[in-house]
Amino acid sequence: MRPPSLQRVDSPGGSPRIVLSGSWTIRGLQNPRRLLDLEKEIHLLHARDPKCPWDLSGATLDHFGALLLRRGWLASPPIHLQLTPPQASLFARWARIPPCSPQKTKDGLETWLRPARWISQALFDSLALIGLIALLFLTFLRQLGASLAKPHRIPFLEISQNLYQMGLKALGIIAIVGSLIGIVISYLAALQLQGFALRGFLVFIIGISIVRELGPTLAAVLVAGRSGSAITAELGVMRIRGEIDAYRAMGIDPLYRLVFPRIVALLILLPLLVGWSDFFGIVTGLGAAALTLHTSFLSLVRQMPRLVPSFNLWFGIIKGGFFGLLIGLVACRLGWDVPPDAASLGRETTRSVVLSITLVIALDALAAVLFRRTGF
Repeated sequence: MRPPSLQRVDSPGGSPRIVLSGSWTIRGLQNPRRLLDLEKEIHLLHARDPKCPWDLSGATLDHFGALLLRRGWLASPPIHLQLTPPQASLFARWARIPPCSPQKTKDGLETWLRPARWISQALFDSLALIGLIALLFLTFLRQLGASLAKPHRIPFLEISQNLYQMGLKALGIIAIVGSLIGIVISYLAALQLQGFALRGFLVFIIGISIVRELGPTLAAVLVAGRSGSAITAELGVMRIRGEIDAYRAMGIDPLYRLVFPRIVALLILLPLLVGWSDFFGIVTGLGAAALTLHTSFLSLVRQMPRLVPSFNLWFGIIKGGFFGLLIGLVACRLGWDVPPDAASLGRETTRSVVLSITLVIALDALAAVLFRRTGF
């Protein structure tokens, strides 16, 4: 196989012509540097004398070589081309494809409409995602009802495995974060109330802030970042590897075996983790308050049930259940629709964490407004 080459040859009559020889095929043009040099040489020879005839009959040509010549000639091929019939058919096929026209610069009204188009597209994508999450929620309710009607079909093994992975392994980090938040709130509030002898008000601040708001929210945020991202990544990898299709091929409902146990596990876990976070936050908060105010820790603990109604504790635990359901739906929905490439897997995992935390805080704000007059 001879390498591709072209040269300007003077014919006996005195008129020059450009002659191609060698293998102008994808195999002969596999050297990238040689490919760029040939394209530049074609362009220069053709631009110098557009009327000069080209003789391609002595070269071995395929679609790739024809495309290279067409790119070098740009939009105006030579007037005189000496071709073999197979070569003529190659150029005839490429001639049916119009050359790419340069993109016009967007200005004027289209520039002003670009932000509106971006906002409308983002709104449409958000509404579409909310609709998909709602459909997944309805599917989960249907599966939950069917499972309660036939308890022997409940996937207890998958649920217990997710309880261990998402719950037991998260106890340490939730205890540490809850303790630190309790210390911070207690220390800052005690410094402000130290000279006013308002120990009861300090206990009220610690109890309400941790039990009602910070305990459920922090537990949900940690679970969304730790377990929600893991759920999205696991389902995404299963989608890319074709494991979900394998479940269907075996006659197994993948939603019931992969999505249902994860949502049930989060629905059970979040209220328990909220209580775990509340315990450490209150203990460390009251301990720091006792050290700061030089009072008895037990006296502060005895004041807690009287100053902080039990409604706040149950309110925070119930919120934790809703947070767990929301995190599970978002993580499973985004993991279920991951496109088959690595970049999409990372993007959807990040999107799952951000969206879960955002919705958790939004739901917490809504609950705070609706129940602002209860529990005090």
